[in-house]
Amino acid sequence: MNHPPAHVATLVQAKNQVRLELKQIRAGLSPVARAKASARIMEHLLGLPGAAAAQTLFIYISRDPEVDTHALIRHALSQGRVVAVPRILPDKTMIAVRFTRWEELTPGELGILTLKGGEPWPG
Repeated sequence: MNHPPAHVATLVQAKNQVRLELKQIRAGLSPVARAKASARIMEHLLGLPGAAAAQTLFIYISRDPEVDTHALIRHALSQGRVVAVPRILPDKTMIAVRFTRWEELTPGELGILTLKGGEPWPG
């Protein structure tokens, strides 16, 4: 079995530690603070030239306590943009699939809302 070089292993450990710390901070936010932060993030994102001009957006479907992406998805769909979301295949490969309706979502692994079907989105 090949092991990564020590500096890579250290970087992975540091990244995992930062993820854990950020997860704890997010979990400590009140619902009001989380909603305000999510709205600011969405406003900032939509103000970026690339996002403002994009006809297709690749967006994850959030769940608590993550940044709420549901409003961003609704906004993009209301503007006629294509929304693609991640779908994890049984071999753990991630593909992008087109999202059009909330009713198409079902709880997947770890309770994360996902699309069961759909062809990979080429965009």
